[in-house]
Amino acid sequence: MKQISLYLIGAILGGSLGFIVSSSELNYIKTSYREYSYPTTTIIGLVIGSTLGLIIANIINRSLKIEKKYGFDTTRLYTSQAGRKWIYQSIWTNPNTGNQNSITTCYHNGDKNVYSFLNEDSIINHYSTSGSKINIEKNHINGLHKIKTKIINGELNDYLK
Repeated sequence: MKQISLYLIGAILGGSLGFIVSSSELNYIKTSYREYSYPTTTIIGLVIGSTLGLIIANIINRSLKIEKKYGFDTTRLYTSQAGRKWIYQSIWTNPNTGNQNSITTCYHNGDKNVYSFLNEDSIINHYSTSGSKINIEKNHINGLHKIKTKIINGELNDYLK
């Protein structure tokens, strides 16, 4: 049901956008030709817009299936502060094993850099020297995307629980 509504919304939004664009194109057509070209331009706009809406809905549906397969749809974000430095942690449950995995981004005082860890294993060095909330949040979002992509590609399966 969720997939059907996603495709339906994509087709309706794409079709309406195609209708609006094709109707506005009539301004560039001579006034005497508008009555003949109106049906064809609107039909072409509706078809192209609906097709593009369905393609976008298909891409969104595929990414939602991938997130559900790896359990990324259950990701919870936690923030904490250690002194003046911030720590961001995203935790999700692997649906295949039932174990929890986490991605933690924090400032490391030893070498003065920001790292992202997957289950306590350092995966990404962000080469950033600031532990401020904005910087850690930006690096966490970046690291979360890169690590999830590597998990989907199968590069980090040894690090998962």
